[in-house]
Amino acid sequence: MADLNVTFAGLALKSPVIAECRSSLPSAGMLRDLSTAGAGAVILPPLDAAWLDRVRNDEEITGHNSSDSARRISRRLIRRMNIDEYMNGIEDLLSETEVPVIASIEDVPTGDWLDLAARCRDAGAAAVELRPVQYRRVRSHRADQIEREIIRIAGDVASRLDFPVLPRLQATPYGMQPLVQALGEAGAKAIILSGADFFSSTDLGTPEERAAAEIISVKGTLSLLYRRVNPHLAAVLSGFVEGSLPSVIRTGATLAIVPVDESSRTDAARVIARHLENLRNRMAADGFRTLFDLRGQSSESRRTSSLENNEEI
Repeated sequence: MADLNVTFAGLALKSPVIAECRSSLPSAGMLRDLSTAGAGAVILPPLDAAWLDRVRNDEEITGHNSSDSARRISRRLIRRMNIDEYMNGIEDLLSETEVPVIASIEDVPTGDWLDLAARCRDAGAAAVELRPVQYRRVRSHRADQIEREIIRIAGDVASRLDFPVLPRLQATPYGMQPLVQALGEAGAKAIILSGADFFSSTDLGTPEERAAAEIISVKGTLSLLYRRVNPHLAAVLSGFVEGSLPSVIRTGATLAIVPVDESSRTDAARVIARHLENLRNRMAADGFRTLFDLRGQSSESRRTSSLENNEEI
């Protein structure tokens, strides 16, 4: 039986699959289902501007607050309540399961990154994923400006908190090595790589074809980065593609992140279990007993090393 235990960003996980809840905080029941299916950890939906500014009742803002100052006060109170709900959600989930919970923060005001990350840590989150840039909003910015902002935000949080920080980046085939290495030097423990957003456009075929295209782009980046940067690398698998989990590990990922949805709880657990079964079968067929033996076998650094030593991969 293959050993699927893995260490990621200092976290000891029972498997190389992290379930990512995108739309809402998972219920305790769903978290238990995902754990039973084999998920090593769970990433919560991002605490972003949309979450912070949610208004459940328009009366909270307009009905009894006719002045601008009253509305501003109401918005601050609503924002505080929404943050509290997120932190309470982390605490409630941790009381129900031993699965590590990873918080996520996205596209918040400059002064809020550190405070929100600290609150996630204090609530019991095992790590925090940072999404400093929404790429659709920065197409008028130069790449070096974007990269400096990513490094600044991640470095500020990582340097001030004794807490794993995991920036999420879009995979690109070239030019990522200096950025990823700089993030590692700034204190980031791991980098999460997702497919470029243009793969989500409707003119690129079926959802399955788009998912396959995203995996190809992530694999290309993994192959170039493996052994050439310090942080651990994780790949986002946006849809189920046969063989995708062993494939991304083989090109250098420590683990994969799989999106799940509370509305299809049974399917979510089934997808996690299917990925892990796929991985075990692939490892057995290739004769690998541990993930360490499998990882990076088809990466650029391994191929270069094998060619130099006249070895076969």
